[in-house]
Amino acid sequence: INISTAKASVRMSEVAVKRVLGSSRKWLIFQFISESFFQVLLASMVSLALVEGLVKLSPGFLDGMLDYSVLHSTEWVIGILLFLLLLTFCSGVYPALYLSSGRSAHILRGSTSKGLSLFNAALFRRSATVVQFVLAIILIAGVITMFQQLNYLDTRDLGYESGNVFILDNTFLLGESNEAFKQELSRKSGVMEAAYADHFPNQSDITVLDFMVKDEAGIEHPFIRYRTDPTFFDVMQMDFVLGGPFDTPLKKEPSNNETALYPVIVNEVAVKAMGFEDPLGKVIDDNRQIVGVVNDFVFSDLRQGISPVMISQRGQEPYYKMAVRMAPDNFDIEIVKEVWSQFSDKPLRWYEFSSNYDKLLEEEAKTFQAILTFSIFTVIISCIGLLGLAVFTTDQRIKEFGIRKVLGASVVDIVRLFSWDFVKLILIAFVLDKF
Repeated sequence: INISTAKASVRMSEVAVKRVLGSSRKWLIFQFISESFFQVLLASMVSLALVEGLVKLSPGFLDGMLDYSVLHSTEWVIGILLFLLLLTFCSGVYPALYLSSGRSAHILRGSTSKGLSLFNAALFRRSATVVQFVLAIILIAGVITMFQQLNYLDTRDLGYESGNVFILDNTFLLGESNEAFKQELSRKSGVMEAAYADHFPNQSDITVLDFMVKDEAGIEHPFIRYRTDPTFFDVMQMDFVLGGPFDTPLKKEPSNNETALYPVIVNEVAVKAMGFEDPLGKVIDDNRQIVGVVNDFVFSDLRQGISPVMISQRGQEPYYKMAVRMAPDNFDIEIVKEVWSQFSDKPLRWYEFSSNYDKLLEEEAKTFQAILTFSIFTVIISCIGLLGLAVFTTDQRIKEFGIRKVLGASVVDIVRLFSWDFVKLILIAFVLDKF
């Protein structure tokens, strides 16, 4: 739109001659919209060819994010055709109406500005450029923010030590032998500590706050629940802000007529959610007493804040997974496999605990890389719009620049005068982005 309207003065002579020779305004509008359609069609064919190439080549910066061709679906092909018509209308209707609105008498006398009666084309071109740069600035700011977030995710304190830890994923196969397996494994010199738990951080199945906990006033709060061994905190190397693990004595022993109390541990966010100033000894959910407050630790969803957590001692069910912390100088899964073979003839499923968070970071980095790539294209497109406006302005003011040179203006003065019009547009875009 910007470039088409900028070329109006060049094409006005063509329009005037065609009007004199009998072309109607409707025919001129059809001509200009047809030109726009063929430009859009050509661009669409090239872009679809590039997409097909990207699907086949799978370049590194996309890393599998583009694996489906829209040309293989009838619905998508029909949608593309409808989109082409819509894009043609949006991009061609204003230039067509604008270029066909000229009056032949004015144009042939050289008064192109009077010959064009549809709106203010110069204002329209500047407004289009401002809109382009507003969107480009938003994208650039978004990319910078994403980079800062990724850097924060890569350097922040997770609340636990993920290195030198293996997660054994199928310990449910041990059945009633799970305690014996844990004891035998703990005797190995390369094993520092082991613990069963129904969840571990950075797993996709613990992002839902599906456990309701009542505070002392009976108000329910959504929590994430962990059921673990007392050794869980040693394996994860978590720090207690207040109190201690499950073997910490209860502050209030129930009498004969009261319900038995069970020790639980919460995180700092949970204390704030329930409004406790001194959480130790508080009874929640009618029969659970807080014996410790552990530091906040990161779950699997990197795009959400840390949620309230309640950690209780596990029962004797055999479906729990196991985390094994190895000595830094003896990080070898073969030690675990050797003990496993004594209790099960099934293959051991395992993974390094740190790989979970690394995979989450890698997914976020892929998204950032793709957005960065397409943001660069968007900025280039915005600059092309500005280039079209600059070329048109240069063409219109070439005589003015020549006169200024004759009158003694330097190249720097002319560049400053010429560039100020565009600097104003960019400044307006920055101001609009602030709001």
